[in-house]
Amino acid sequence: MIVRITAEGKELIKDWISNDPDEFLKKMEHLYASLLNGQEPFPQDCGCVDISLSVVGPEKIRELNLSYRDIDSPTDILSFPLWEENSRFIPPCDWECLPLGDLVICPDKISENACENNKSFTEELVLVMSHGLLHLIGYDHYDNESQDKMWTVQDRMVGQFFGEEVPDMKDPEDTCFDARLLLNEAKRAGSYAYVPYSSFPVGAAILFEDGSVVSGCNVENGSIGLSICAERNAMTTAVGEGRLKPVAIAVTGGSQGKICPPCGACRQFLSEFNSDMSVVLEDDGKPVIYKLNDLLPLQFKFSGKGEAEDDKQ
Repeated sequence: MIVRITAEGKELIKDWISNDPDEFLKKMEHLYASLLNGQEPFPQDCGCVDISLSVVGPEKIRELNLSYRDIDSPTDILSFPLWEENSRFIPPCDWECLPLGDLVICPDKISENACENNKSFTEELVLVMSHGLLHLIGYDHYDNESQDKMWTVQDRMVGQFFGEEVPDMKDPEDTCFDARLLLNEAKRAGSYAYVPYSSFPVGAAILFEDGSVVSGCNVENGSIGLSICAERNAMTTAVGEGRLKPVAIAVTGGSQGKICPPCGACRQFLSEFNSDMSVVLEDDGKPVIYKLNDLLPLQFKFSGKGEAEDDKQ
């Protein structure tokens, strides 16, 4: 599939990109195409997509925001989808080249947000343009569930644009458990953490095949090597209860809402029991889900013959 941003929009945006604007726009179109290929219910026989891109100042986008969203303030981007019906993306199936809709961006506001978020203008622009496209094809953030889904795809688009090698994330909707409930249980456990030395509380909650949940927190010791992480604390407690089949673990810690992945030792420890288990983390208040295999691609396995055995799953 070919995605084309309107020529007028390209010329307007070039004034705001300092390094190779043509390459930036080419990569942006490729990123859009990568998302749309295989996107349901996008018509797979459509070979071309057109997206209108406009660039306006803060006052103009404030007027548009007030007219269409009843919000009297400027924003970084507005999306105007052509094929939305009752909050659903319903494109026609017989168009060889499909116009998707209009994106209106405000570089001044994007620049302001980039400074606040300690990002470059280009990083913020990629995030905004990814966000805008998702609105054109039916994504939204009107509640926690829809926001989690949209933010997950949006973050992956940004990572793909900059060539980041990141593990695959699962859509929270595709899991067989409630990721938010598991995160809440991990937070509850973290409130009991004993951390007089680091002041870095961590909580973990492990879900098992039978539906039970076992939680734990990190416990520090003046002899630092005797400290134990929340993940291992929870798993050893579970083993003591005869629970050996975990399906997911949620981990929270540190600053509220910031991602706190298991350390390398805990990843290895957990892989002993289920290397394919889901790992639920919290990023800016939303759950993000990985597979333990992806977080620990080369696991140590004991063969039982006095030798180590590679696991390159």
